[in-house]
Amino acid sequence: MSIRIALIGYPGEYFLPFARALQQIGFEVFWVCALTADAQYLRNQGVSKSRICDINDGFQLTGRYQECSVELAAFENQTDPKINDIILMDRLLKQKDWRFSVELLHHVAKVVSAFVEQNSLQIMSSWRDTAIQMTAMLVARRHAIPFIVPTRIRIPQEMYGFCTAHHTDSFVTLRPTTQEDQDWAEAFLVAFERRDLKPALKKSSRSFVDVLRLLPSHARAFRYEVRRSSADPGNDYTRYPLWRLVAMYVRRRINLFFYKWVRPAEKSPSLALPYCLYALHTQPESSIDVQGSYYSDQIELIRHIARSLPVSHVLYVKVHPTDVDGKSMEYYRRIKEIPSVVLVDFSVDSRMLQESAAIIFALTGTIAYEAGLLQKPVIVFARNYFNALPTVHHCTDPTALPILVRRLLTESSFPSVERRRQVLSFMARMRAACFEGEVSRTFGASNEPLREADLQEAQRAYLTVWQALTKDRRI
Repeated sequence: MSIRIALIGYPGEYFLPFARALQQIGFEVFWVCALTADAQYLRNQGVSKSRICDINDGFQLTGRYQECSVELAAFENQTDPKINDIILMDRLLKQKDWRFSVELLHHVAKVVSAFVEQNSLQIMSSWRDTAIQMTAMLVARRHAIPFIVPTRIRIPQEMYGFCTAHHTDSFVTLRPTTQEDQDWAEAFLVAFERRDLKPALKKSSRSFVDVLRLLPSHARAFRYEVRRSSADPGNDYTRYPLWRLVAMYVRRRINLFFYKWVRPAEKSPSLALPYCLYALHTQPESSIDVQGSYYSDQIELIRHIARSLPVSHVLYVKVHPTDVDGKSMEYYRRIKEIPSVVLVDFSVDSRMLQESAAIIFALTGTIAYEAGLLQKPVIVFARNYFNALPTVHHCTDPTALPILVRRLLTESSFPSVERRRQVLSFMARMRAACFEGEVSRTFGASNEPLREADLQEAQRAYLTVWQALTKDRRI
């Protein structure tokens, strides 16, 4: 029996070998493309047109946005994000006229829904980056088919599982834990405590030497966009126009120049002063704009945190090491104007700051996951897989934050045998829910293609998660 799967927003030039690997084990692969360039590439590589849904086909503004909004509301439900939230998640659509975005997402919901019905699709696999992908999630819900998102757990590297929503607290349980999982968790935690394990960082420019070093890869990326842009003339809603890419590149170089000149952040913050810690997120990025959408205004979130701290504590806000040039001096100035806030340079050791902090705050950041593994008090504002760690607390209401802060400041924050046991149990469960390797190597320090071992593990992973999701249903 074949399994009919749709890949939502997977660039064909990178993921065609991945799709062929799935086909080898009985999957029938269908594609939902956000760019006409991707659809054309797939057709040129022999993929049948009937297996490709190009969401741009037939899209045109009609002026019927009110009627579209009524029809689009039928795809909303009580648990998933509303359409307005999805629009604000998207780095491009949130800058467009609302009526345009409503008409576009109405078109997407309609054509993807028809694609599901025509091809009797049984499962969707997607990322959590764009409004197209989030709208596809609503379509999957309406058709009662599984929607899965491959999700890295960050530490250790090259380990991933599957979530069933854009929030990462929806990890799919695959099997019970074993003694082998427990032994692995113990070895992992010992290595992490020794600082042997660190998360992968994206390519970034933290110095002008980095700018020169990354120039060849940036030039290749720009040539890639130039080559593909001819297939999508006028599309500024699922891709950045070339002039925008150039402007963004120049603006980041200007930001870096002023960061180095003005030096807005402290490089030697006092560890003796009572403080809490918030690490800025890279933005735009799905981990904050999608998973943490209601708190995606980081300056406002920092204000909420600062309001909630006792006057005895300051709030250290650490610049993200891969987004130094992503923020303007005006952005950093607004942060520094908030009472009790001290901006800390990206070069300051995060582990050192975590170990001395009274509380670590974050949305979805790896720094909160690391702090939870260290049994430090953590407050997060999104639904993360690591919220299950014993010292991680999810705050859903900013007005409840002062009480939660006060409670954590008065409780014992010292590591304990019981908490460590709970951390080990959590990591054993994560190993039982995960697979080794990568589903995309365009993240981190390289853009290398998927390795043969990755493709073989992906075959096992997708078959396993399909069986786990459908074992109690007749599909």
